[in-house]
Amino acid sequence: SLGDQFALVQSVDRPSLVKEMERRWTHCQNILVEVQIEGEPQKAGASLKDLPGLLELIQTTSHLRLRGLMVMPPAGLPDNQKRQI
Repeated sequence: SLGDQFALVQSVDRPSLVKEMERRWTHCQNILVEVQIEGEPQKAGASLKDLPGLLELIQTTSHLRLRGLMVMPPAGLPDNQKRQI
């Protein structure tokens, strides 16, 4: 199946994607949720407002295993502040 080709799927960021992955895959798939922390239009990711609902949806699935969050710091942020995000 399609999911057998991946050890980890990154950039999961919306309920429709979670539902489609759950529908298509018959095995457990490790995923990372991409989070949009600054509202930058050029970056993808679930908003902080939508994140709790997305995480709750993932918990109801049989085939998806949340392994972490992906967060991109805002452009131009000094390295010492990036580590704090």
